[in-house]
Amino acid sequence: GEATGRGGTTNDRMTIGMSSTASSETSSTRKRKHRDAAWEKLDDNNDEKRKIGKGGSGSNKNQEMEEESEAAMSALASISNEIDNLNAEASEEISKIEAKYEAMSLPLLTKQARLVGRIPLFWKRIFQKHELLSTNLEEIDEQILIALRTILVEDIESKEGGGYKITFGFNAESNTFFKENIFQKSFTENDNGEIVRVENGQITWINSKVPLDYPDSFFVTWFSEQTSTSPLIVESIRSQLWVDPLTLYLDAETAEEGRNT
Repeated sequence: GEATGRGGTTNDRMTIGMSSTASSETSSTRKRKHRDAAWEKLDDNNDEKRKIGKGGSGSNKNQEMEEESEAAMSALASISNEIDNLNAEASEEISKIEAKYEAMSLPLLTKQARLVGRIPLFWKRIFQKHELLSTNLEEIDEQILIALRTILVEDIESKEGGGYKITFGFNAESNTFFKENIFQKSFTENDNGEIVRVENGQITWINSKVPLDYPDSFFVTWFSEQTSTSPLIVESIRSQLWVDPLTLYLDAETAEEGRNT
């Protein structure tokens, strides 16, 4: 697959490639089903009221009011359905625009990822100051991060649905921890965007004791096939580290300078 611009950032940048069609259609469908069920229940209640009210004083006037109310409700339901249809059409158009700009951003994101690899300790500084990623860092992670050079995100397709692959590239000279310098982790999502399957590449630790000594460290967890990676961590890598690493790096540098002053 090709690296893709899927994801957004926590800053003011435009979100690139986060398709909203599926979720919007699902939302519209759920809303319509909920409305139809409520409408059916209301009809049943009105039928019951008519049975009880037959023959009573003022029943004709009450019936006229009920009929007028029902007509208004029916018109409202029709308008709501039209709005849902417009929202579905809008989602489809938005998805097309996002796909267009995603394709346009791809060469830039790929070039950006390659340039990042030329800056020493780039990823280490980001991980150390990242609100979420820093919480899982241990001593071994700090050392491995020195060797981390590139992070790439690629779209993938499978029989189970769409998904993405995250690739970590390590500098061969600095990497004294495992034999492989490329590690890939693939995620398959269902129609609701939930991760349903995770596949790991091969990793061979030079020191086999590392996973035993640091079972909860970031990289040991990330490399493990048995461990369920936090969706929040995955999303942080996809939507922040891949899309806008420079802002994260500058924020980390600013935080470090502020601490030293």
